[in-house]
Amino acid sequence: MNNQKYNPRKRQKRQNRQRQKRQFKRLISSLKSYLSIIIALIVTVSIAIFMQVNSIHKLSNVNDAPQQNSALEKVEKDNSSQPNKLPNILPPSPSQIPNPHPEFSRSQPQLPSLLTYNVKESHPFYFNSKLQLIVDKIVSLAKSRKLPIDKLSISLINLNSPTCCDYAGYQDQELRYPASIVKLFWLVMLYQQYYDRGLTPKEIPLEKQKIIAKAIEDSDNEAASQILDQITKTESSLKPLPSEQLYQWINQRYLVNEFYQRAGYPYLNISQKTFPISNDITEPIGPDQQIRQIQGKDLPPIRNFLSTYAVARLLGEIAQEQTISPEYSQEIKQLLKRDLNPSKWQRKPFNPIAGFLGESLPRKTEFWAKMGWTFNNRNDAAIISSPNREINYILVIFGDDAAYYQDKRFFPLLSKQVFETSSLRTDSL
Repeated sequence: MNNQKYNPRKRQKRQNRQRQKRQFKRLISSLKSYLSIIIALIVTVSIAIFMQVNSIHKLSNVNDAPQQNSALEKVEKDNSSQPNKLPNILPPSPSQIPNPHPEFSRSQPQLPSLLTYNVKESHPFYFNSKLQLIVDKIVSLAKSRKLPIDKLSISLINLNSPTCCDYAGYQDQELRYPASIVKLFWLVMLYQQYYDRGLTPKEIPLEKQKIIAKAIEDSDNEAASQILDQITKTESSLKPLPSEQLYQWINQRYLVNEFYQRAGYPYLNISQKTFPISNDITEPIGPDQQIRQIQGKDLPPIRNFLSTYAVARLLGEIAQEQTISPEYSQEIKQLLKRDLNPSKWQRKPFNPIAGFLGESLPRKTEFWAKMGWTFNNRNDAAIISSPNREINYILVIFGDDAAYYQDKRFFPLLSKQVFETSSLRTDSL
């Protein structure tokens, strides 16, 4: 039995202590809640910053080459002067470019309707270890010639593989300056427009056919400029555009990027012209300069960029007559056809063979190609077949450094090396 006497003062003190404990617990609970909110905010901001940084890709910072007094003044002079510096900006999509003047937009001609690239079927690529050995030997050859392999990209497709198509590559997803290879991409979009209008290749107006031939067969910048103008409804000018018109102009130029991205192509930018395009416009000026500086004049300019993978895919679709229609695929191949007989190309002022993949191949080889070069890079993309189709492959090479432009033997040597590889022959599959 507890005989301890009841003491009201002690009870009051005990109650006060219990009350203080409860208050302290509530305070701790509140602090934990505030702390959780603060941590959540920090995490959210960090993720947003991380995603923004990772959305910024590298592309080749290339500037146009100085003019030359030669027959190639309007051909293959889309040159870059600082290939080793990679800008960290990409062209925004049209939806990311705000238009602060809705009334102005309504007063302008409507954008071209969004074209859909009518590719019948794009065959998947399957990694092949034998092809990879061929690619690895190309890299070894570049090393032996003291060429910077970090600036080299390769894609190789065997069109004769039983499960088309066997594939191998080296840095094939790297975005590099393509030079005049972009003209092939513009051509496909132009042909899609004609196809959608119900025209066959032979029904294209003769004057337009001449422009197309000059742009692709001769790689003429002025003719190619007219193609880009037509497919995007834009024009070059000497004077900058005010911001209201510039937004509309850029939106239209970026349609050529969206044409391929909607078809599942990897990220690319082919919205920039190659220069010079006329005697009056020898370098980017007016809106052609503004589109390169859309992120600000203090940042490196936005330039064209492609991966060898994207180029190889397009050539594969053309080779298999999946591009637009069989008739248009055949027409594109005809424009890309190159005669390897030295008597046909050695004396030409524009020469797409010497120093490139076709120079070292047997003269009867069937060769369809689009090359591009600047003083700071050398690129070639080709469909290559023996007359009996025992050998049938696609090879795309980007050498994005001045050393590749200077080494005019590397491309012929590697091309001969690949062509003579037994694992590419039908009987070895």
